[in-house]
Amino acid sequence: MKDRTLVCPCEDVTTHDIREAIDLGYIALEPLKRVTAVTTGPCQGKWCLSATIALLAEETGQDPEAIGGITHRQPVRGVPLAVLAEHPLAHDDEPEEEDPS
Repeated sequence: MKDRTLVCPCEDVTTHDIREAIDLGYIALEPLKRVTAVTTGPCQGKWCLSATIALLAEETGQDPEAIGGITHRQPVRGVPLAVLAEHPLAHDDEPEEEDPS
């Protein structure tokens, strides 16, 4: 029976998914993150990082301290599209207004 315990609820990654990736040779945290999407959801690993490290250590025999952490990619928090649309570079393709004087 496959263990479908959720490790990463944001990305719907289960213990089975992680074990399967480990069996395929993904025994370091960053590659495991890339192949399973664990820790890449809205919480950026706040909910699942420690469980992922514990499972990786258990399955591979590595020391959890030696596994390390994840590389956060910006933005760590969501950015509303309106904020990006207001940025000056977002309007570079618009024609400049001519000075009537």
